[in-house]
Amino acid sequence: VFLGYALEPIDGFTPSPLRQHNFDLAVLLATQESIHRLLNKHCNDNDPHRQYLLEFYVERLESHFTGTQRYGRADDFLEELLFGPPRQVSVVQGEGTTVVVDPVRVAEWILQERREVALEWQSACKNIPSKDHIQIKRLQLDRLMQSYNSNT
Repeated sequence: VFLGYALEPIDGFTPSPLRQHNFDLAVLLATQESIHRLLNKHCNDNDPHRQYLLEFYVERLESHFTGTQRYGRADDFLEELLFGPPRQVSVVQGEGTTVVVDPVRVAEWILQERREVALEWQSACKNIPSKDHIQIKRLQLDRLMQSYNSNT
């Protein structure tokens, strides 16, 4: 539970402003992990869906997944993918054929994989002992009290 105490007694508890930061980062990382997993699953370089996703991802790597930027970059990536037109990708097999890649289908695969990633991460977090968290909070409180005592 990400709660911070509100100054107004009527409101009681309110969401922490850090929650949005953490949630956005988790969604972005889960989206990127799902893309990496999909690219690794389709190891065949001739797979047109893999070619399309790889090109689309590399074109947007700097603008969506790197550095300090605004919120919602994972959603922006998926939105650009969803609203993109279908694309013809050449496949080299014998005489060579052209396959139409539907970006909506690729986005659906990313979302399905992202769900799996989130469930795995959720399961991994459940295995973290709560006593470790308490020790970290105790260290934070000790440092806070030391800085308070040194200022007075």
